[in-house]
Amino acid sequence: MSEQDVLRAQSAESPTRPTHVRYYVLSTAFVASVLLYLHRFTMTYAEQYVREDLGLSVSQLSWCYSAFFFAYALGQVPSGWLSSQYGSRIMLTIYILVWSGFTASMGVVTGFVGLFLVRAAAGLGQAGAYPTCAAVVGKWAPFSVRAFVSSVIALGGRVGGAIAPKVTSFLIVALVPCLLVESSTMQPRDLLQPAYLAEQLDLSAAPLEKPSEELLAQQLLAKKIREGLSPEVQGTLPLLSEAYVQAQETAPAKPRQFGDKPLPKPLPANDETEAFVKGLNAVIAGPILLNETDAKTLPVEREGKRLWQAGDLSDPQRARLNRLLLEAGFPSAVRKVYGGGWRQVMFILGSLGMIAAVAWMFLVRNVPQEHPWVNRQECELIAVGQPVSSNTTGIRTKLPWGRMLSSVSLWNLSASQLGTNIGWAFLVTWLPRYLREVHHVPFEERSMMASVPLWVGWFGMLSGGWSTDRLTQALGLRIGRSWPIGLSRFVGAAAFLAMLTHPNAWTATILFAVVAFTTDFGASPMWAYSQDVGGQHTAAVLGWANMWGNFGAALSPLLVNYLLGENQDNWDMAFAACGIAFIVSGVAGMFIDATKKIDPDEDL
Repeated sequence: MSEQDVLRAQSAESPTRPTHVRYYVLSTAFVASVLLYLHRFTMTYAEQYVREDLGLSVSQLSWCYSAFFFAYALGQVPSGWLSSQYGSRIMLTIYILVWSGFTASMGVVTGFVGLFLVRAAAGLGQAGAYPTCAAVVGKWAPFSVRAFVSSVIALGGRVGGAIAPKVTSFLIVALVPCLLVESSTMQPRDLLQPAYLAEQLDLSAAPLEKPSEELLAQQLLAKKIREGLSPEVQGTLPLLSEAYVQAQETAPAKPRQFGDKPLPKPLPANDETEAFVKGLNAVIAGPILLNETDAKTLPVEREGKRLWQAGDLSDPQRARLNRLLLEAGFPSAVRKVYGGGWRQVMFILGSLGMIAAVAWMFLVRNVPQEHPWVNRQECELIAVGQPVSSNTTGIRTKLPWGRMLSSVSLWNLSASQLGTNIGWAFLVTWLPRYLREVHHVPFEERSMMASVPLWVGWFGMLSGGWSTDRLTQALGLRIGRSWPIGLSRFVGAAAFLAMLTHPNAWTATILFAVVAFTTDFGASPMWAYSQDVGGQHTAAVLGWANMWGNFGAALSPLLVNYLLGENQDNWDMAFAACGIAFIVSGVAGMFIDATKKIDPDEDL
């Protein structure tokens, strides 16, 4: 009997119609899911500013990414068990408060150890969110729409992930306004590589061996900066440049030229550095260094383009434009002015979690029968088609570890999740960096492009839920759950392997969108499988599969960082590894069987 049949029968028997509390509960779960991913990935889109502000290496940042996912993975089963034991209402309230509190705490860290620990703690707090939401869906959604509702809740995460880049970039830029000239001037710590910048300014007068439009614009900018320096500061440039080369353990193989990458060993700041910074600040406060036409090939931030178009600029606006030009021309040498806003963003977003926790505690109950707003008709409607042992009474039983560990199907799902997240995690860790370093996309445009795959993932999530419901009705439970997972991964693998053709920035974004669509297409069948076989232990079963998936996500940043090689530029190896991981995921996904129950009561 469908939900519509029950409504018609109830209308005939009683004038009292079912209440709609299930919509409030499931909507609150959707909001919690949005917040989950918004908090999780904000650091990804602020990573450049976090790394520069805290003085982190790329390797250290990789470990901070992985710390979150390792803790998230290890917390999956315990948090799912806690939710089964103590109820979804109280436990998810605690989880939201924990992860939101540690997200806000990111704003006060001062180095690698602090960031590593805070990210790990936030990951541990988030571990129970999806297993707990899955249990809520199992108890509050009618069976006929269980997979679709699961897809909507999971979609909330993708909504949060999709808005994270724009929310992060908007807040960071808004929190660093150009109200004063001093808001764009530099401190000595803002010169990340003072000797390298001095060297490049010193070499700017020499002719280029292989000129390109971008390099010519960069050289013109360097000449303008050098001309604006006082004679005393100009005199220090050759000294800093020579000391920079001599500080290297191995002498460069050929004479240094303008446009060369930084040498491996930076020269520590010295007395000349402070004078150099003062000279650069005089240039920043002076006339506009380049017009929009001369700088068209440089990755100038969108704010700079708005300032050019504004025409007559105030002193603070002119200083901001010059600072943005300096950053665009020498990104590895200068700390970004927007780096002053990332800490406040963490405070703001973390505070949203406190509001969400209160809303969850107020609106949600563990089962419909406990909710004071739910009438008998709504309880009957939710119960339609539910297995007899769905545990709407809240009775607790032991976790069937033996059946879980001996389930070949669950191990296949775990392997599929592991491979999927090795590839998918690239989209939410290193994609902004790839767009910045390979295609030189500025911050606000980069945030917009990085959000596109996650927006496209919405459609994959919704269509995956719809498809698995229809396939299950037409071909049975085994095919209805396994095919959407397995086949979608093969398409995602093809998209990753297509990256080996070195596409332009927008084509790469489209390929990453295909990866996101196929990943999310298989998410709803995975949730539905956990509910099909888990019964009252749905949270623990989903937590088990999620644990392995997040081991893959934890491995991904470290693997990509390793495959990029010593020069951090071998992206082909990274994309090939992600494609292979998706192929393995697809093969494992094809052998998932949702007819093999894990909860012994579900066999009744």
